[in-house]
Amino acid sequence: MTAQLVPYVTLRFPLETGSTFEQINKKGLDFGQDLDGDGTNEKADLVSNVTVKGFESVTVPAGTFSNCAKVETRATVTVIASSNGARATEEATQTMWFAPGVGPVKLVVQIGNQIRTEELTSVTQLNAKIINLATNDLIYDPGTQRIYASVPGTSGNITPIDPMTGTTGTAIPVGNGPRKLARSDNGQLLYVGLDGEAAVQRIDVPTQTAGLKFALGTDSILSLPLFAEDIEVLPGTPQSVAISRRNQGASPRHEGVAIYDDGVRRPTTTPPHTGSNVIEFSALSSRLYGYNQETTEFGFRRMTVDGSGVTVLDVFDSFMGDLISGFGVDIKFDGGHIYTTTGLVIDPEARTVVGTFSLPTAVRNLVKPDATIGRVFFLTEDGSSGTWSIRAFDPNTRQLLGSENVPGVMGDPGSLIRWGSKGLAFRTTEGQVFLIESPQLIP
Repeated sequence: MTAQLVPYVTLRFPLETGSTFEQINKKGLDFGQDLDGDGTNEKADLVSNVTVKGFESVTVPAGTFSNCAKVETRATVTVIASSNGARATEEATQTMWFAPGVGPVKLVVQIGNQIRTEELTSVTQLNAKIINLATNDLIYDPGTQRIYASVPGTSGNITPIDPMTGTTGTAIPVGNGPRKLARSDNGQLLYVGLDGEAAVQRIDVPTQTAGLKFALGTDSILSLPLFAEDIEVLPGTPQSVAISRRNQGASPRHEGVAIYDDGVRRPTTTPPHTGSNVIEFSALSSRLYGYNQETTEFGFRRMTVDGSGVTVLDVFDSFMGDLISGFGVDIKFDGGHIYTTTGLVIDPEARTVVGTFSLPTAVRNLVKPDATIGRVFFLTEDGSSGTWSIRAFDPNTRQLLGSENVPGVMGDPGSLIRWGSKGLAFRTTEGQVFLIESPQLIP
């Protein structure tokens, strides 16, 4: 009978406890069935009233929702037989709970002695803004509450982004070809590798100005300039950085890891050719981890950092067993563990795999662990459908806690980062910066 009833009011605002209104009062409706077999559909009268019963917390599979409006609809249907005018009456009660900002989360329908219950199993609260900006890397600074993006070009810059509004601030000029970014743990300094100058530029965050710029030296064979492949600031020592260096155009590209203090290289560096393309500090400035992602050696390295520079303590490579493997695999350190973009959790000191996250058959993944909120985030691509999604896991149980699709991704994503209390962000090679907020994924 719905077509004979619409339109009708389902809710009337403001919602106040005890408020009520008559929703429907219609007579002579076509019941749509011939119950008495005389060849004519029966008629029906319908009266329904809506009452706000109160406000309460409701727990359903999707979670616990507070201050839900409990709305009760009572309907009485009277069916009139077309053959003899006999009347039969049935009553139904529908109770719905509406959560602020979400909508209906629970439904209970009772008709006679029959009761049907429906509950919300998941809720999508993914709020995504897309900024059209060509970038090479992203990093977040909690002090200024800004994301900083390295913007390419011969006159490149570092552009601040307000992730709450999606607006960009005054760009900081840095030179030719800014790419990899790193931030000191006290929030005072940013470092950016300049691919067009074979140098690294330092930025003072409080004043938003570029300062010290230093070259990375030359290789030992052709005396060609070296470039920054990865940069990590020493914990507790903002003026010092570890840099994984690379050459331009040769294979393998690795040219060793070096430590620079205010732009001055410490004498001891790790060997070139086969080494740590990507690097991560532990919680201590004396321990550096690295992974070779460009040759089948696939070595995971523990490195010791001291006043003379950096040395390789040991290597766990592909010939010793299964630890990390794969071209282009990246690593992140957090909470005492190394997390890989392939879904592994590694104890870096014991050099053992302690867990695995279940990920879809993927072509490309990004990972961002955050022990402060008890989450590990992956940006994954489903290899069969090409759909990108953000997945949140418990770091201890490796249980999937939530997943949200991210529509509109073009090109290859990179630089998955956390911002604010409930934010994530990443960039793409097609000039997109995604700013995401999700209470569903972040507690």
